[in-house]
Parts: sequence; structure tokens; C-alpha cells
Amino acid sequence: VGLAWEGPLSTWSPQELVSRSIFCALILIVLFICTVCVGLAVRWINKPFAGFLVSPRMVLGNMGRYHWTGTQAGLKFPDKVLTANGQPISSMADLDQVISHTSLGEPITYNVERNGEVIEVAIPTMKFMVGDLLITFGVPFLSGILYFLIGVVVFLLKPDTRVSWAFLLSCFFLSVYTVIAFDIQSTHWGFVWLYFLTGAFFPAAFLQLSLVFPQLKKPIERYPRLQLVPYIVATMLLIPLEALYPRPAFMLFQQLVRLSAILSALAMIVSSLHAYMARSSVLARQRAKVVLFGTALAFPLPALAFYVSLFGGVSTAVTIQNNFRSEERRVGKECRSRW
Repeated sequence: VGLAWEGPLSTWSPQELVSRSIFCALILIVLFICTVCVGLAVRWINKPFAGFLVSPRMVLGNMGRYHWTGTQAGLKFPDKVLTANGQPISSMADLDQVISHTSLGEPITYNVERNGEVIEVAIPTMKFMVGDLLITFGVPFLSGILYFLIGVVVFLLKPDTRVSWAFLLSCFFLSVYTVIAFDIQSTHWGFVWLYFLTGAFFPAAFLQLSLVFPQLKKPIERYPRLQLVPYIVATMLLIPLEALYPRPAFMLFQQLVRLSAILSALAMIVSSLHAYMARSSVLARQRAKVVLFGTALAFPLPALAFYVSLFGGVSTAVTIQNNFRSEERRVGKECRSRW
């Protein structure tokens, strides 16, 4: 690390100067986003809320807790809130106004659109507690910080290389995407466009990483610009997604983006298997063993679970929260105690 970073700026090449300036800019962006999201999230502590979270389209979010009144009432993505106590609801401000005129624990009658039909459901309001914040915001926030820190450490150890940049971008996009997830379903500060951007580009970055690590693929060695293909595809999905939002037609492209996340996880596994089974160098085979174990353990199941939490509820009666891993223990304890 010392050899890579020591010396005055005048000794750095133009490429190193640009690379490390962008690196510092990414750090500042993450710090700014984290500061804003923490400030917005803590305002929810002890705040009366509806018992469920919604997106800016007033569609039920895929993040929550199983004991919340909204979840207990069977609300799930993609249910859409139309009215509350007879008042039309088109924004979080409208919903907050109805909640502010309702006593804590008093039911609010909602008209909810589900599968083309309008149903009526009464859901008591709740108080958003510290534990709710830790589960719905704290766990994803900490995960996002750890993602980015891992990328920063790798870049510091071996800066300016193709692999370190691919890994840093993967960690950056995934970090920002995870950190702002709570805002998209609660505070609605305006990060939704960034949420879609990072959601489309973190799979592209992981696909690029699979092309250069654990071993540089021959087509990339011959045609380096092929690394841009995943980002071009991500842009082609992102443009109509951003343009169509909040109209329902955007959901098709969001589903394709979620599928790309699963494909990127599988690409890392396939890349590692290829490097391990092919006649690669000893170093490449050792890298492949480590990466194969990590990617097989860490990527496919979370990517699949996130996809199911969004789109599985469309065809099943099961409500799966995106942060269900944090709730598994509580639900398991309740089941064991009842048994």
C-alpha cells in the first residue's frame, strides 16, 4: 500500500491522478448519501405510522416486519393504497396527514387495489420503534457500509488495476443501493432515480468483475471494450425504467433488472468454476477456490430472495419481506415457544 500511494502528486501519471480522483469522489458520494439517509431515518423513531411501508407510487414495499399491523392484515407488494378513511392518497404526505388525525392504535380504513380489484381493509396505526429502525434501516445500512469498505480496502491494496476498479464499482453501486432502500419505502426524500440507477448497475459491475477475475478472459484480453457491454445493457434497461416510472409499465424493466442481479451472481460462480477447472495458473486456481466458495454462499440466495420478495407475492399468498433474514430468528423463536 505504501509503495502504491506514497510520493507527491507530481509523481503520479495522468491515469493514476484521474483514477484516484474518481476514487475519492466515490467516497464523498457515499458519505453524503449515508449522512442524509441517517438523518432522515432517525426522524421515524417514535413516529406513528400506518403499519406498513410504501413506495412513492403508494405501492406496498417489500421491506418491513412480520408483526406490523399491515403485514398481519395481509398487505403485500404490489398492493396499491388508493384511499385512507375516504381521503385520496397520492403521496406519503397525504397518508401522514390522515395518520396525524388518527389516535395511535386506531384503525384506518383503506381502499387497496390488488390484481385489478379494490378491496377494503382496516389497519390500526402503530408507533415506529427503535427496534423497527434497526431491522428495516440499520441492518441494510450496516451491510451497505461494509460492502463499500471492502471495495475501498481492495482498491487501496492494489489501486488503478482493472480488477480493483471492477470490484470497487460493484461494491459502490451495491452499497448505495442498499443504503437508500429504506428511503424509497419511507421518507421519500427523492432517491428513487438513484435507487433504479444503482440497482441496474451493480449487476453490470459484477458481470464485468466475472470477466476479469479470478482470471482475465481471453476475449477481454483481446477486446478490452467488451467490458462495457454489461453497462450498455444496464443503460438500455435503465432508460425506459426511469422514463416510464411511476406508470405500471416500468415494472417489466424492473423485473428484468432483478433478473440481471441473479445472472450476475451466477456469472461469478461460472467464472470461478471455469478458472478452477481449466488449465489455469496456480494463483488463478487458488483465487477461484476462494471466490467460488464466497460467491456460492453469498450471492445467489440473497439475489433470489430479493427477487421473490418483490415478484413472488404476485403469484403466491406468502408475504416475504426483503429483510426477512433478520426476522427469521424472531419468527422461529415464536414458533418454538408455541410448540
